Amino acid sequence: MKPSRTKWDAVIIGGPAGSTTGALLSQQGFRVLLVEKSACPRFHTGESMIPGSWSVLWKLGVAEKLDQSGQQKKIGAVFNLYGEREYRYGLAKDVLEFLPENRGRFYSFNVLRSKFDQMLLDNAREKGLEIAQPATVEQVRFEGTRATGVVVSDDAGNRVALDAKVVVDSTGRDCMLARRFGLRNPDPKINKISYFAHYVGAYQHPGEFVTVWLLAFVGGWVWYIEMMDGVTSVGFVADPEYVRTRRGRDLPTFFYETLGKVPYIQEWIAGAERTTEVHAISALSYQVDRFVGDGWLLAGDSAGFVDPMFSSGIHMAFKSGDLASQTIARAFETGDFSAAGLADYERRYRDQMNAIFPMIYRWYDAINDKEKSLSLFDHAMRFTALRRQVTATLIGALELVAYDPSINFMSTFGHAASPT
Repeated sequence: MKPSRTKWDAVIIGGPAGSTTGALLSQQGFRVLLVEKSACPRFHTGESMIPGSWSVLWKLGVAEKLDQSGQQKKIGAVFNLYGEREYRYGLAKDVLEFLPENRGRFYSFNVLRSKFDQMLLDNAREKGLEIAQPATVEQVRFEGTRATGVVVSDDAGNRVALDAKVVVDSTGRDCMLARRFGLRNPDPKINKISYFAHYVGAYQHPGEFVTVWLLAFVGGWVWYIEMMDGVTSVGFVADPEYVRTRRGRDLPTFFYETLGKVPYIQEWIAGAERTTEVHAISALSYQVDRFVGDGWLLAGDSAGFVDPMFSSGIHMAFKSGDLASQTIARAFETGDFSAAGLADYERRYRDQMNAIFPMIYRWYDAINDKEKSLSLFDHAMRFTALRRQVTATLIGALELVAYDPSINFMSTFGHAASPT
């Protein structure tokens, strides 16, 4: 665990957003330490990627590695609403012009996170990032309001104080600094609970490419994500009102019965082995009041989490890591590590998040009204303009969604207005 020095340009605390930030800074020559609490490989949900991430994959130098890694390639998404109608989207294949940096890649991946996260760490280490793992940041050190470093410990009880020009919190849902400053708030519009598990031996669709399945029922929706090594991620997101119908049943029974609320899934997992416990996350969505302070910055889920519906988790980790590395590099040029000096990161990353949150709100508004959601998706299948708006959202063309009114899905999602 012992770091090679005590003074660093940046210290980063954990996560894929952190390894992205660290890799991009290290390859520019900055001295960066990543402190990772858990040893890899490890279980992690959030496995489905979107095509908008290719630009960062190329920057990281892992695009070809991922392409050849054996991770399951993803070509689209299937929405099944209440077992009544089904809608298929080919994602980037239909709108390659939205993603000019993809170099013709129209697909994405469903990744087994244990191997994927390890690949990102190995790549960052190759770029010059130093990694302390497993190790824990006991505290972020401050002089007044300015973060000046961290205190790190390992399982053997060794402790060391480190200095840094900037500290990046990429601790995920732990939200280390956001909790310290009282910045983390449950999302007032989405009070959802998620349950999920991994299976081995569940049905996997034949062929090189698969789709992600998203199946709505009254009270929530189910995901089915096929991955490498015969592993399948199965889970659902539900309203608290639906969860209260559990009424004392054990969690695995409740989980299995809920999967029966939608077509296919119980049949697809019949005979499969559940290889993890059924995990639960309450208060799934949350927002953070600010992303930067004097000498510190929040990346990935530390800056907020919306919902797994649009498979945006890994993508947002990449985007925040990319933007964070750009802002920190500029701070070294100007010598300004104040909150004002880092503010450009918050503005640019919040634009990305502000494109997602309203779409999620409208998604839940739609699926809570069966006729509204069916009408919306029927319109999207019939009218090219609206279908392109849906697809732009699903592929992660968030800059376009945020700034280009001609494809802004937010203006239509959640109500069945006729497209112009």
